[in-house]
Amino acid sequence: MRVPVGVLMAALIGPLVAGCGIASAKGDAELVAQSYFDRTRNHDYDAAMGLFSDSFFKQTARDDWRLMLEKIDQKLGPVQSYKLIGWHVFQGTRVGGISGTTVDLSYEAKHEKYPAQVLIVVNKPPGGREYRIVSMNINSPGLLLE
Repeated sequence: MRVPVGVLMAALIGPLVAGCGIASAKGDAELVAQSYFDRTRNHDYDAAMGLFSDSFFKQTARDDWRLMLEKIDQKLGPVQSYKLIGWHVFQGTRVGGISGTTVDLSYEAKHEKYPAQVLIVVNKPPGGREYRIVSMNINSPGLLLE
């Protein structure tokens, strides 16, 4: 049986094109995470707040989150380094009603006092132009020890 060349090319190129979108989403989301780490490292909490989505602030009051960023920094110490240890890209609607392209980024972060595991969830809504942080989870023994 002969397969038409056009069908064969579409089968071979389709996954590559889809993969480029995933790589692009991951890269764009990583830039947001890097900005978060850089801004908090420099104690520029107001600039860091600009990386978070409006939906994030529907769950956590802006003033409370800014204070939490300062407290996290006090307890763990400034970020010295961070390493991406896992990531997932999702397209469509997720639990909680987040839609568009969502990227989960898992980091090991070395702070001055204590290490932390950080999960940053970044989303670009349908028709949106930029990624914003919609969720963050920081897990460290230093949050309870200090």
